[in-house]
Amino acid sequence: ETTEKVVVVGVGYAKLTAVPDGGADPYDTGVWWYVYPIGADGKPAEKYIEASSYNPSDVFILPPGRYQATITIGKGSAETEFEVKVAETIEKSVVIGVGFAKLTAIPEEGAEPYDTASWYVYPVGTDGIPAEQHIGVSYYNPSDIFTLPPGRYQAVLAIGKGSAKTEFEVKVAETIEKSVVIGVGFAKLTAIPEEGAEPYDTASWYVYPVGTDGIPAEQHIGVSYYNPSDIFTLPPGRYQTVLTIGKGSAKEEFEVRVAETTEKSVVIGVGFAKLTAVPEEGAEPYKKSCSWYIYPVGADGNLAERNIDVSYYNPSDIFTLPPGRYQAALAIGKGSTKTEFEVRVAETTEKSVVIGV
Repeated sequence: ETTEKVVVVGVGYAKLTAVPDGGADPYDTGVWWYVYPIGADGKPAEKYIEASSYNPSDVFILPPGRYQATITIGKGSAETEFEVKVAETIEKSVVIGVGFAKLTAIPEEGAEPYDTASWYVYPVGTDGIPAEQHIGVSYYNPSDIFTLPPGRYQAVLAIGKGSAKTEFEVKVAETIEKSVVIGVGFAKLTAIPEEGAEPYDTASWYVYPVGTDGIPAEQHIGVSYYNPSDIFTLPPGRYQTVLTIGKGSAKEEFEVRVAETTEKSVVIGVGFAKLTAVPEEGAEPYKKSCSWYIYPVGADGNLAERNIDVSYYNPSDIFTLPPGRYQAALAIGKGSTKTEFEVRVAETTEKSVVIGV
């Protein structure tokens, strides 16, 4: 047998379209819709019951009743109320006034954009003062489009340690294009043991501006850890880099020019000492905690009063040191011993230290 049953479900339709002003064509950009039921008290519910993303126009299927739609485009927003009736379609154009700002970072007028940039966009008040909190941000984009309510804005552009500011005005449904000049250059620094050699495996860099008096600033403006070669993005000018690998260090000055890359290999002479604590020659290393203290040995054969490196809890460790002679003091519990060794540039000295405990 066939049983036929008609099931009554009362729904209606709301076709909502985002427009910049009355009678205009819809936006062609992403629009977010959130639909909230309105209660008998005339207040919208706290939680939306329908949503739509990236659609300038969409149809919502809803039970009969009153609703509020919240619409957002970029940093602009608007609200509208509407009523849904059973089996009917209500069409509503929602006016939301936003415009577009296309900002591009360039080294000089007419030049190609940079490869990367970060943007922070602040509204400018009627007093001409930018707000403290930005309302738009974009990272790693040399050119980006911001969707904003009409008004005046300030964009702060940052590339590496360089920055620039510009003001612009946004008008409804219009796109303003602005190229922002920011002068930065690039310094590629590489740590090597000697001229023409391959880079080290690791290095730490500190970059200081050099003043007109030729004196480096006290505070570094760029830093990089564990990178034998790195690129620093800096305003044009003179700089000093301090390079450290283990207990070795070197200094070098260089100059940065706008939109150019300065490549500099910095020679730093360090070598490596791998020290291992063993109970006797040829034996396996201890598995228990060991403490190492490294002292430089002077040209007169005398030991420095202060150690320049230390390692705790390691039966075997590698020390990175400037070339020269050293003494290692090894302690395991109440047992101790000493040994001397020599470090040569870019070489690794391996030494097993016998300590009977």
